[in-house]
Amino acid sequence: MNRTRFPCCSRCKINYNIGDSNKFKIPMLLNCGHDLCKGCLNYQFKKDKKVICDVCNADCKIKNNEQLYETPIHYYLVGKVWYLMSHKKKDILREICNLKMDNLISESSKKVKKNCQLCHKFANTFCVQCNDVFCEVCFDKVHMDNPIMYNHDVEKIDNIHPELPLESKCDLHFKLIEYFCVKCQLQLCSVCIVNGHQQHDIQSLKEYVRIIIFY
Repeated sequence: MNRTRFPCCSRCKINYNIGDSNKFKIPMLLNCGHDLCKGCLNYQFKKDKKVICDVCNADCKIKNNEQLYETPIHYYLVGKVWYLMSHKKKDILREICNLKMDNLISESSKKVKKNCQLCHKFANTFCVQCNDVFCEVCFDKVHMDNPIMYNHDVEKIDNIHPELPLESKCDLHFKLIEYFCVKCQLQLCSVCIVNGHQQHDIQSLKEYVRIIIFY
């Protein structure tokens, strides 16, 4: 992800999604104004009998199942997800139409997401339900402790794409994404920092992800 990142859950870091098959990845609006996917919201309440926002640490005042079920959907993010998904599909279709048939397979394979969704390192695991790739450590951390995601179907990435890049680059400046802005909750390259984040709390992306995963 980068400055124009796809909206994702503040807890599990998986991209939001909409549709009947992705009902647990719908963004929910907390009373503090931040968001959480429905799956993580339900899991945290069932586990702790309360919901604490991962962004601001506010108690979201959910005390019983009735209040849990009354938590509203974050319709702004739903609209944003729908917009990004629809435009992404249009862009893909446009690219395919412009490709020559003899280059279709080779060119399309270069555009597939190939880095771990969380740490951006070498990805060797693909989750069918999440539709994302992970390294083994991040996959286990996201899925093993969550009963909702525990039974997701996993495939080895080597069976899908044998050649994987090790780093992600910013779509705006084509520099390596190496930093994380804590205030804006965005992943940045060095130029992004100079162009608007100099006074913010900037951390190394690898260190920030390591803290999130292991603490």
